[in-house]
Amino acid sequence: MINHWSGRNSRSVWIVDNDKVVIDVMSWEATVVGTEVADGVCGEQRTRNYFQIDHWKLTLELQQSKLEALKAVLKLQEAVDTIVTPLQSVVGLAITFNDGTSDVITIQDISVDAWSMAVAGRSDRNKFTLPMRANILKVL
Repeated sequence: MINHWSGRNSRSVWIVDNDKVVIDVMSWEATVVGTEVADGVCGEQRTRNYFQIDHWKLTLELQQSKLEALKAVLKLQEAVDTIVTPLQSVVGLAITFNDGTSDVITIQDISVDAWSMAVAGRSDRNKFTLPMRANILKVL
């Protein structure tokens, strides 16, 4: 029997405008966002049910040894503010399973949502919450 994988099996990378952003991800969560559709077609016994995907939501909880993540977010926002071609941004989540095999989840066509950065006290580590929405999620 192979044990389930955990956070120690997961590594993350964020590429912004072809530059690798150093991020120390403490936790991440990927969620599908969409609409539950129920089409009641005349003459049929049951409703036609399906789920229409609108996008994916990815939330990264980071700690920073420097301000690389903040600089990347501000670089993405500057491109939006100056009305230039949006910069490419891709997140890769590499997972090595307990049997030695691995997969990579790629999240593409990203927009960064309302992020936050905080430090609670003298001995507490900093926290950078980075919520994103994406149109493409693939397992390679």
